[in-house]
Amino acid sequence: MSCAARQRPRIAAVARHRSCQRSRPRPAERAVKGPKRHQAVSGYWHTQATLARWCRIRSYLESAASHGLTALEAISTALAGKPWLPAARPAITAAA
Repeated sequence: MSCAARQRPRIAAVARHRSCQRSRPRPAERAVKGPKRHQAVSGYWHTQATLARWCRIRSYLESAASHGLTALEAISTALAGKPWLPAARPAITAAA
């Protein structure tokens, strides 16, 4: 019996263990990943304004996606002058 064949049950047990499962990145971590990748590849952002614009657009597209719109739909409606906005939440009033 090969070494790999003997180790297969142990490897399967470790892979099933909850602490070893790969977790999904949190939304806050995902939001930072893009700008960090751009900076790693290009070495810098040209200006702070460029970074701010990129983050604003990315945030808009992420919000639209979480509400079921595709990036193309969100961009098309925004360029047509009718940007998508999330539904307003009802106002919370204090009970007297």
